[in-house]
Amino acid sequence: MTETVENLVLEHLRVIRNDLTAFRSETRSELSDIKHRLGRVEEQIVGLRRDVVGAQRRYLSATNAY
Repeated sequence: MTETVENLVLEHLRVIRNDLTAFRSETRSELSDIKHRLGRVEEQIVGLRRDVVGAQRRYLSATNAY
């Protein structure tokens, strides 16, 4: 009986370990995707800032011309 219980416990521990390994792998993959997407958002923000600076320069040039 004791051996059966020990085997059952070991089997459950193996399942938990495998699930944890799969979870870690999935989490790493999702984190990589999030980092990539965040990088793209940062690039877009930089582009918007450049657009705003360009618009401000054009506005200042136009208002100083008069």
